[in-house]
Amino acid sequence: MKKIISPLSSADQMMAYMLLKDVYLYHLDILWVKHIDEMEYLRDKVGLMGYAQIDPLVVYKKEAFEKFQTLLLRLKQDVTMYLMNFDFNGKASPEPVIEIPVDSSYLDILQQASTKVTPVKKSVTNSSKNDEIEVFEVSSQPASPYKDIFDT
Repeated sequence: MKKIISPLSSADQMMAYMLLKDVYLYHLDILWVKHIDEMEYLRDKVGLMGYAQIDPLVVYKKEAFEKFQTLLLRLKQDVTMYLMNFDFNGKASPEPVIEIPVDSSYLDILQQASTKVTPVKKSVTNSSKNDEIEVFEVSSQPASPYKDIFDT
């Protein structure tokens, strides 16, 4: 237990709080989904208890309480195990950057293919509203180097 408490007390309190919150929420989410599935199974199982002359409500309450207690115990165990294995002193190392060689001819092609946008005011009226709309025309100067490839 000291392995968990001592790093948390020396670490930044806000970071420790955020870590604990995230760990609890993650494990609670997983365990809660399993608990709901178990409760659905229990409901089906208890429905058949009526045939065995056993009060289904008593069986359901008893087993549901046991399952909830198991959920809480499992949550404590999972969070404790996670925090025991967590490296509080470790620093997150950035992922290595992989440099990809770039052929300069591709950069020239991209620069030549850039288009210029020139604003042109045109009056467009809507039948329901008399608002002017600003329209932009795109001129493709210089022409795309792929024009010959795609024109058929």
